Amino acid sequence: MPKTQPCPRCGQPLCAASTNGQLVCGICGEQMRRDSGRRFRLPEAVLLQTPSPGTLEQFAAGRPAQTLKPVLAAPPSLPAATPTLPKDADKALTSFALGLFRVRGWPCRELEGYRAFVVRAGFRNPTTGIKDICNITVSAAGGVLTFETTLLPLPAPPWQDVRETLNALNLCSGASVFLLRECGVAARHRLLPRSSDAATFCVDGVMQALRQLNYDRRLALPILENALRQGSADHAAIQKAFALPLAADHVAPLTLDHLYNLGQFIGCHTVREGEMVAFSPQPCSLAQCPVWASAAGGVLRAWTTLGEDVEALLTLERWKFIRQVIRTMSREAPGLSRAQLSQLLERLNNLNDNSALLRYAWHNSKIYALAVCPPSAGEFGVDEFRSLVQALFRCASAGPSEMERIRRAV
Repeated sequence: MPKTQPCPRCGQPLCAASTNGQLVCGICGEQMRRDSGRRFRLPEAVLLQTPSPGTLEQFAAGRPAQTLKPVLAAPPSLPAATPTLPKDADKALTSFALGLFRVRGWPCRELEGYRAFVVRAGFRNPTTGIKDICNITVSAAGGVLTFETTLLPLPAPPWQDVRETLNALNLCSGASVFLLRECGVAARHRLLPRSSDAATFCVDGVMQALRQLNYDRRLALPILENALRQGSADHAAIQKAFALPLAADHVAPLTLDHLYNLGQFIGCHTVREGEMVAFSPQPCSLAQCPVWASAAGGVLRAWTTLGEDVEALLTLERWKFIRQVIRTMSREAPGLSRAQLSQLLERLNNLNDNSALLRYAWHNSKIYALAVCPPSAGEFGVDEFRSLVQALFRCASAGPSEMERIRRAV
């Protein structure tokens, strides 16, 4: 009996066999070759690749075997993209700080139209254990982050006692500069960019700057309130309050030897005298060194005095009074009257309001330009030290660029 197969076209059985060994459908006439009847059979022995010893155990433990290699070839390595600077660097700085504070859960309010915002920061008071709440305005300009807070509302005039107290605070404080503004008495701390290639500002550095500002604010507030009540500044209380600096975590304090080595690295003529180090751009005697520095308590304090060399370049009419002060004190004349001192401190307050690296103060019948750097999140490097010392050299030698900046400030 012939073997039947279904027609692939109409499905009817193919029963009629042709002479050439093909089956023909009697319905649609479709032809197809007769099936030989062979079926596909697996070989009796199938050889698989044997894994190396330990491979199955590694897969069972969830670890890929080191002997296995990817089937696909790795794509060719592409060159690293060239880093691009943000279009608005100051806005990028404030956005970085804003995101940092929001992650900590501190309430922040952006100031419309400005590269600034207000943050309500909370710090644990180590003495009382109560959390200190401080409203801080954060802004950026020229690649410098500025943190500022208001200590007291503007007191009633005259402001002679307040100016004398702020001048004494600026001589002793760690990093904050104290100013008299229209909004009141303010404390400001500016965080300068570090020279490391890893990041311009680090999280630890920003948090340390905020802790330093809150620390200085907490020490200065009772001193200012007492000065307003008594009508005079307590210089002994100010020196005692700021004698112990705020230490940074995991940072070695700055030493006098480190300070001496920094001066050598930047190519200065460096002389060590007791607990201070003197610097000069060229070899000279100790008395002729224009810049001095100390490292008491791990805080870098570098200073110079504005003397008669500065007087020749201070030609603006608004600098007339300060020129007279410098000339008078250089001739060892009697001290300034109270009204003259108040006018001088007002000019120095304007300088401090517009300065980034330095602060200005009146002490021992001299006008000082100071650079103060407390322990920060990283080690104080050569580039940071060079920028501070060069700024002090410009003040000491009355360089034209520095004097032009001072003229704009006043």
